[in-house]
Amino acid sequence: MSTETAPEEKPITKPPTRWRNWHLNDGPKTLAYCDVCRTFEWVYRGPYHGCRIWPSKDSAETQAALEVKSGAYLSSQYLGAYPEGERP
Repeated sequence: MSTETAPEEKPITKPPTRWRNWHLNDGPKTLAYCDVCRTFEWVYRGPYHGCRIWPSKDSAETQAALEVKSGAYLSSQYLGAYPEGERP
């Protein structure tokens, strides 16, 4: 007679298909232009994300690397790509 218990099975879930890039504004409150919405919005100190949604983590991170390299985020640092609904 065995006293071992069966391993707990976790339900299979689909991988995320909507990703957002998060940044940390470590400077003062800034008025920023969003080229997706074509509007200006205030970016306050702390973590924030843009309105773009990417289909994969790789595409989100690739775009973020291009934007950081171009100097688009002078007063913030890149925190990473997270599934929509999750925060850093």
